[in-house]
Amino acid sequence: MGSTKEASRRHYVKHKAELALKHKAYYEAHKEQVKAYAKKWASENKARRREVMRKYQMSLYGLTIADYEKLFVSQQGQCAICSIEGRLDVDHDHKTNEVRGLLCGHCNRGLGHLKDSAAIMRKAVAYLERTPPK
Repeated sequence: MGSTKEASRRHYVKHKAELALKHKAYYEAHKEQVKAYAKKWASENKARRREVMRKYQMSLYGLTIADYEKLFVSQQGQCAICSIEGRLDVDHDHKTNEVRGLLCGHCNRGLGHLKDSAAIMRKAVAYLERTPPK
């Protein structure tokens, strides 16, 4: 016999679309209360929120905590582009969803702003190299 958690998961999977509509309707009817509760919870549970968000983000790319730690160690805790140490985001290919490595927030957003395009990045480098500093 399965656990309550397994039964709950099966129920969710079976009724996912119906539950999503109910959740959306509730949110629309109680938007301000939901936002206030979420903001209060996040401010009172900062460490837990970070943990939940990190697990959620990794689940999007099929990573476990162990996978992340292995990447982190292999990159010596540094951004794969600028080598800064600290909190690192999971960088992935937006077409294939394949994980490329770990980047600092600035480098990860920079790639996104340049549409993950090597051609655009080469043009940006050429621009920086030809434009004299003022």
